[in-house]
Amino acid sequence: MRTIVFYTEASEVGGHEQMALTAHRAICGQFDDIRITWIVRDTNTLLIKELDRAGLTYAIFSQHKSGTLWGTAWSLVRRIYANARLLQRVRPDLVVLIQGNIILSSSGSLTAALSGTPYCSYIPMMFDVSSLSNAMLRTIARCATFVLHRTIHRYITIDRQIARSLKDASPHASVEVVENYVPCSGRSGKDTRLRESLRIPAGRRVLTIVGRIVFSHKCQDWIVEALASDPFLEDKYVLFVGDGLDADKLRNMLRPQLLNRFGMIGWRADLTEIYAATDVLLIPSRNEGVPLVMLEALSRRIPVVGSNVGGMCQWLPSDWRFLRGDVGALKSSIENALADSHPQIWTQMEHRLQHIQDLDRFALEFRNALVRYCDQ
Repeated sequence: MRTIVFYTEASEVGGHEQMALTAHRAICGQFDDIRITWIVRDTNTLLIKELDRAGLTYAIFSQHKSGTLWGTAWSLVRRIYANARLLQRVRPDLVVLIQGNIILSSSGSLTAALSGTPYCSYIPMMFDVSSLSNAMLRTIARCATFVLHRTIHRYITIDRQIARSLKDASPHASVEVVENYVPCSGRSGKDTRLRESLRIPAGRRVLTIVGRIVFSHKCQDWIVEALASDPFLEDKYVLFVGDGLDADKLRNMLRPQLLNRFGMIGWRADLTEIYAATDVLLIPSRNEGVPLVMLEALSRRIPVVGSNVGGMCQWLPSDWRFLRGDVGALKSSIENALADSHPQIWTQMEHRLQHIQDLDRFALEFRNALVRYCDQ
């Protein structure tokens, strides 16, 4: 019996945590040679609720805030040592760092190394240093990514292009590709009453943006600034779904005179109703891997318009993609998706979706990657 720890420092549930939860349930439902437990941050209440609901085991750590740089550094050191002692008590065969990018949960690699436990990184997208506005922070981030790519030697990622980028950055690392899983879903029918309950004006085409509200990554602020006064939205409506660091800032941006163009609702565990109200899923992110919401929407035959980054380049046709920051290209891509004049797109996508919708495939590939890294 191999013992695996899933470790995350995220303060909210994202696609990375959702896929790790799915992997946990799928692996333990099909194989009896692996036991998985979690170490999670105390402020990630949604993840803790999900773990409780699924009956999965976990331990919680606290991340104390401090008003000084020294206090923050000391709190980090204490947490690393405390979690290292926790790992020494659990004695896992492998720690899986659940990372949106290589920097997130970077202290988890120090924790695992200090405890003497082998570790790997799951979904470590390449970090976009240009997203940081402060020059000193950009320099620190470049140094941190350089060091991390040379100290983390095992990766599980979700896309072959990301795998190639990781190999370029870490030539001696092992990289396993395990593509995401989404359940098979029927085509979403449009629900007029649901749109009314969401206060969507009648007769509008709905452009939905789902995900953590973090401007530096998901670019919700750019969408509002670019389209707030544009006639393009006279027959369209942008619906933001999610919560996060910049949620209050986004609410403040949506002034009363803009509420006939934009709407905002909180995080939803079940997006079935949201998809039923959606004409196009919009992903204007600065960087992405293979977005889970993209796969969920495509499985319902909802067109997806995304920035020309990450796995969206491999999944979306070129006329559904735009260069981030190019408002004209954004609008053209949305019009192309709404026209839905290329039925062959869905025919070509069907085979790939069948692969993504195979839970047995996902469980086996993920389990095999964990076993390989346990045995190295």
